[in-house]
Amino acid sequence: MTREAEAIQREIATWRTPALTFDPRAFTTTSAMIPSADGTRVHAFIVRRRDVGRNGSNPTLLWGYGG
Repeated sequence: MTREAEAIQREIATWRTPALTFDPRAFTTTSAMIPSADGTRVHAFIVRRRDVGRNGSNPTLLWGYGG
């Protein structure tokens, strides 16, 4: 859902609601600080299905960028 805020009038209105092909309630996102190879702590978001535990044995897609 994309929302538009009008700061002066203090109003929020729905601008567009996209059609989804999945149920977003089936997923959860957590924030974590992960140590890199040189020990620097890197901020990461972990997105997973709610029914998949964090036990280290699940296939993973790792995506990143330099900022």
